[in-house]
Amino acid sequence: DESVLREQSTFERVLSALEDAGVEKQAAVAAINERQRSLGITIEAAAVLDARSRGVDVDDVAERARSELEDEG
Repeated sequence: DESVLREQSTFERVLSALEDAGVEKQAAVAAINERQRSLGITIEAAAVLDARSRGVDVDDVAERARSELEDEG
């Protein structure tokens, strides 16, 4: 199945970490969207900031997001 082989995006990985930490998915997505809108940043950056503000360790995901941004630049 193709979906099994597809690697999770940075956003999906952070969202999974938030859910694993007990944050309701809908609440997490709403908070991330608000942070993205208010700060004018990417959804990935907003997700990492939201997770960190909740005390959820996403350093591995944050590093991956940073690398992706450097590759694009």
